[in-house]
Amino acid sequence: MKEVYFEYNPFTLEFKLEENGIKFDPESKIYSYSRDSKRLQSWIHKFIPELYEVINEDFVLNFKGTSFDYDDIQFEIDEFNKKHKTNIKSSLHEVKSIDTRLHELVKLFNSIKEESPIDELKDENIFARFYSDINKEFEIAVVATVSSGKSTLINSLLGKELMPSKKQACTSTIIRIKDVDNSDNISVLCRDENENIIDDESYRSDNADIDIIRKFNDDEKVHYIDLEMDIPFVDTDTLELVLLDTPGPNNFSDKTHKEKTRKVINKSDPLILYVIDGVHQSTDNRLLLEDISKAMKRGGRQGKDRFIFVVNKVDELDIDSGDSIEQLHREVIQYLKDFEIVNPNIYFVSARMAMIIKLINKKEDLRNRQNKSFFDSSRYLFEEYEEFNLNQYSSISKNNKLKIENILNNPKDDLEKILIYSGIPALEFGIKDYLEKYAMAEKMEKAIKSFLLYIDENNFIDKINEILVKKEDENSYISETIMKMEEQIKFCESAIPYFRDKINKLDMYDKIKTDFEDIFNNFSERLRKEMNIVFEDTIKKSFGYNVQKGINSVKDNVQKGIDDLKDVIHSLYSKVSNTPRSALNGNENVILIEGNDYENYNISIPEQKEYTININNMIKELLSQLTVELDSYLNENINLILKNIINEYKISIYNTLNELSMYKFISKELSIESETLFDRCSINDINNTLNNYILNRKIELKPEFKDKWWDIQSWDIRLWDEFNIKEYNENVFNKLINDMREEIDNITENSIENIDNLKSYILSEIEKLEYVLKSKKEDLKYKNITKEELEQFIEKEKNKLAWIQDIKSKLEDIITL
Repeated sequence: MKEVYFEYNPFTLEFKLEENGIKFDPESKIYSYSRDSKRLQSWIHKFIPELYEVINEDFVLNFKGTSFDYDDIQFEIDEFNKKHKTNIKSSLHEVKSIDTRLHELVKLFNSIKEESPIDELKDENIFARFYSDINKEFEIAVVATVSSGKSTLINSLLGKELMPSKKQACTSTIIRIKDVDNSDNISVLCRDENENIIDDESYRSDNADIDIIRKFNDDEKVHYIDLEMDIPFVDTDTLELVLLDTPGPNNFSDKTHKEKTRKVINKSDPLILYVIDGVHQSTDNRLLLEDISKAMKRGGRQGKDRFIFVVNKVDELDIDSGDSIEQLHREVIQYLKDFEIVNPNIYFVSARMAMIIKLINKKEDLRNRQNKSFFDSSRYLFEEYEEFNLNQYSSISKNNKLKIENILNNPKDDLEKILIYSGIPALEFGIKDYLEKYAMAEKMEKAIKSFLLYIDENNFIDKINEILVKKEDENSYISETIMKMEEQIKFCESAIPYFRDKINKLDMYDKIKTDFEDIFNNFSERLRKEMNIVFEDTIKKSFGYNVQKGINSVKDNVQKGIDDLKDVIHSLYSKVSNTPRSALNGNENVILIEGNDYENYNISIPEQKEYTININNMIKELLSQLTVELDSYLNENINLILKNIINEYKISIYNTLNELSMYKFISKELSIESETLFDRCSINDINNTLNNYILNRKIELKPEFKDKWWDIQSWDIRLWDEFNIKEYNENVFNKLINDMREEIDNITENSIENIDNLKSYILSEIEKLEYVLKSKKEDLKYKNITKEELEQFIEKEKNKLAWIQDIKSKLEDIITL
C-alpha cells in the first residue's frame, strides 16, 4: 500500500502532504484547504474522498498532529471505508497536546514578566493584551426543555447545589457563571432588561447560595444574573469559561431571551450543551432542534463538535420493569436523525447522582432530603448493573476512554467508581477536549503572533545588535589602548634601569680634556710655523735687499778711489758678513746703517706696520680655521653625543609615553664663531704698545741723484728708528697661546657642564617617567575596570539578545509541531 504522510498544524492551519516521500504539488486542488486558512474539521469530510481520488487505491495515512485532529480524521476514514468498501488505514504520530502547550505558553509569559532583561517587555499593557488574547471568554450555553434536569446538570458540573430546580419552568432569567480559578466565594450581581447593573446593594452578594439565586431568579426586575466562582472541572487559568444557563424553548416569557438563545446557537464558537430528558421526551423543542441542525450543517466538523447532546435522568429508567438504556440510546439517535442530525456527540448522564457524590466528597450536607433518598435508593443501579456504566453510550474519544479506564482500574473508593459511571466526568472531559481543540489553539496562535509582532515592530533585536556593534567597537578600542599601555609600561619599566645606568656611567671628562689638548697643541704648532713664515718673509724683504744694494754700489765705485767711503763699506760689509745668506736677495736703493745696539731681527717702523698687519691677518685666518675645527669637533663629538642621547630617549620613551615632553629640555649646542674667538684671542693690546719694541735709532744715507750715487756729498742723511720683530713675535705668540689655553679650557668646561646638565635633566625625567608610569598603572587599572564594566555590559546585551531570540524560538516552537 502506498504511504501518505499528512502533517497538520492546528495553530497555523497549515499542512504538509507527501506520497511515498514525494510532496504533493502545492498548487493542486487538494492544497486549497490549506490556502483557505480554515480548520481541519471544516474540510476533512471532503479531504479524504478527494485524497482517495488522487491516490486511486487503498493507502496508509500516517498522520502527525494532535490526537483530537486524528480522531476526526479516523472518523472520516471509517465513514469512507464503510460507504465505499475501501481499506484505508491510518497511524498517529502524536505531538504535544494543545493543553500542554498552553501551560508552557502561560509559564513562558510568566517568566517573561518576572525575568525579562528588557524593561519594555515588562510593560503591564503587553501582558494585559496577552491575557486578553488567551483569556477571552468562552461560552458554554446550556439549553434544555422544561424538567430535563438542566439546573441539576449545571450543579453537577459546578460541584455545588446552586441552581434552583423545580418541576415547572424555573429559569426565567439568563444566568452567566464565569469561572474564576481558586475562588472560594461566589459573587453575584443582577442586571435589568437592558443589561445594566442594578445599582442596589440588595441585588449583590459576595457569598451567594441557592436561596439567593432563587430569590433573584423570581424577581421581575432581574433579567440577567452574573455569577463568579471556581468551576472545578476547568483547571486552566488561560480560559475564562462562562456557563450560560438559558431559559428553555418552552419558557420564553421574555422575547429577548428567545432571540439571545437562538443567537448563541447560530454563532460559530460557543459550545452548546443540549439537555434531553431521557425519560420524558418533549415535543416542544422542534424549532430549536431545527436551528441546531442547520447550524451543524453550516459548521462542518467543528459545527458538529460544538453541539453536545446530553441525555439526562437515565437513573429514572425502571430497569427491573424492562427499561433499557441501550434502547433509549437507539431512540435518541433516531430522534435526532429525524432532524437530520447524524452521528451526534451524545453523552448519557445521571447529573443528580454525580452532584450528590461531589457534595459528599466535599463533606457538604445534603440540603434536600430527596437527594439523600435518591442516593440511597439509586446507588445500587450503578453498583450492580454494568448497563449503568453510562460511558459506553457516550461519544468519548480514545484518549478519554483511556483516562476513564485508568480511573476505574484503580478507584479511590466506590463513590469514585459510581461518579465515573454517572457519565458526568466523561462529559467534562469532552467539554475540555473541545476547548483545547478549538478555543485554545486559536487563542494561543493569536497571542503568540501578537507578541512576536510587538517584538518585531519595536526592533528589539536590531536595537540590541546596534548597541552591541557600537560597544564592541568601543571595547576593541579600549582593549587596544590597554594593550598599548601595558606594552608601554613594560617597555619603560625595563628602559628606566638601562637609561639610568647609561646616564650615570656617562663620563666624558678625560676624553674631552685629551681631545681639546690635542687641538690646542696642534694649534700651537701651526701658529709657530705660520709666524715663522711671516717673520722670514719680512726679514728677506728688509735686510737682504738693502744690504745687497749697498754691496753693489761699493763694487761699482771702487775704482774711482773714494777713500772716504772705506769705513762705510767696511761697516756695511761687516754687517753683510753677519747676515744670513738666505736673506740677501733683491733690495731697493736703501742702505741701513745700524746703531751701536744693533740686533739681527730689527726692522723699520714702516715695515713694522706692514708686518703687524700680516701677523694679524695670519692670526685671524688661523683662528677662523680653528673655529671650524672646534665646531666640527663639537658637532661630531659633544653635540652629537648629546643629540644621540636625547634622540634615543625620545624614541624609546618619549614617543612611547606622550605625557612626557622632551621639548621642555633644550640642549644648548656648543659652537665657536671666528670673529668672537678672534676678539677673545686678540693681540690688539700688544699692537697698542708697539713703541715698547723700538730699540735704537738708525741712520739712512740716500743718494739724491741715482746717476751720481758715488757723489757722497750729494747724499741725504736721515735718522730711522728700528723695531725689534723677534721680541714682538714672542709676545704675540705667548699672548695667543695663553688666550687659546684659556678658551680651550672654557670650551672644555662648557662641554662637560652641558653633558652634566643633560645627565641631570634626563635623570629628573626618569623620575618623572616613574611617576607617569605609576599614574599610568592607576589609569590602566581604571581602564581595566572600564573594560570590565563594558564587557559586562556587552555580555548583558548579548544575554538580552540570546534571551529574546530564545523567547522567540520558544514561542514559535509552541505552535510548531
